[in-house]
Amino acid sequence: MRIGIEAQRIFRKKKRGMDVAAVQLIKGLQEIDHKNEYFIFVSPNKNNDVIKETPNFRIIEIEKSLYPWWELVALPKAVKKYDIDVLHCTSNTAPLKCTAPVVLTLHDIIYLQEISYTKGTWYQRFGNLYRRWNVPKIIDKCDVICTVSDSENQNITNYFNFDNDRIQTIHNGVGKEFKEEKDEKKLLEVKSKYGLKKDFILSLGNRDPRKNSKNIISAFHLLINSGYDIDLFLLDTSEEYVKSVSRKLDDPSLISRINCFDYLPSNDLPLIYSAAKIFLFPSLREGFGLPILESMGCGTPVVTSNVSSMPEVAGDSALLVNPYNPQSIYESVRKLLDDSQLYNNLKTKGLERSKEFSWNNTAEKWLKVYNQFRN
Repeated sequence: MRIGIEAQRIFRKKKRGMDVAAVQLIKGLQEIDHKNEYFIFVSPNKNNDVIKETPNFRIIEIEKSLYPWWELVALPKAVKKYDIDVLHCTSNTAPLKCTAPVVLTLHDIIYLQEISYTKGTWYQRFGNLYRRWNVPKIIDKCDVICTVSDSENQNITNYFNFDNDRIQTIHNGVGKEFKEEKDEKKLLEVKSKYGLKKDFILSLGNRDPRKNSKNIISAFHLLINSGYDIDLFLLDTSEEYVKSVSRKLDDPSLISRINCFDYLPSNDLPLIYSAAKIFLFPSLREGFGLPILESMGCGTPVVTSNVSSMPEVAGDSALLVNPYNPQSIYESVRKLLDDSQLYNNLKTKGLERSKEFSWNNTAEKWLKVYNQFRN
């Protein structure tokens, strides 16, 4: 077969969840499938070494343009040019017309259920508007739709009033690079690189309200007011935002205990997970929640939400909290810091839990989807 994979954004420097998932899926397919021909359709960019061509995997660069034009016009032309048998669109949206059958990864429908025209960065707002326009138009045109968790499967089924068998669940995996680093020298070096002078809690913030940065900071404020000598390393959140929350909490000094960083290079992420004392991920809504497994794979216990897909991904290997309640978040973090037996138990369970999700298994399931279109 000649299989096309839409991976438009994987060469951009700052990759997010869907981009990471596309890269890892492609790598998984490269390991397990040496027979079919693959055409990876990408937009040119500087970070072009995340995947390499192999004898049956070709990288096809489609001229960079605004995403809607790239997907709606340029991508279908490339599919026709390379005589593709099936096209896998990996990031929620798809062309309105295509000469090949289309299979879709619909990671989530948050943008359909929550109006976010004025929230987040301009790029996030534009993306949400495009998805709100595109997804309802292509949902009945896709030959197969898969999502990444049973939780999101139910959301999509209910929203579109699908039959129960209209959408499949194929869980994401966790990259092989996310493993526990025990070399103290390397851990000290990475802490020094990012100005982390003491034990720290790692968390992923964002200007998107569902990432729950405000409650993360509020819970941390409760923690340090209780006398805990630990810092917070908050990724993807600006210092200006932290200062604004600190002012609302009437504690301008809070910023001195929070280390903000815009975007962590992928090669440093496993080291930072390994160096962290706790990974805090109280998101309000996720299609999957890949960072949960990444942290577990690195041996760092996780505190995450009791809503959306997070319990499904974490299983019984994390502490689950009410993400809307800073007190609930604070109490679970405190419990982990105070109870070494609980801490070590969750660390062990997390390491085992992460092994249950591999990208090779995910690739095997996607290969079965592609094979449905074999002539």
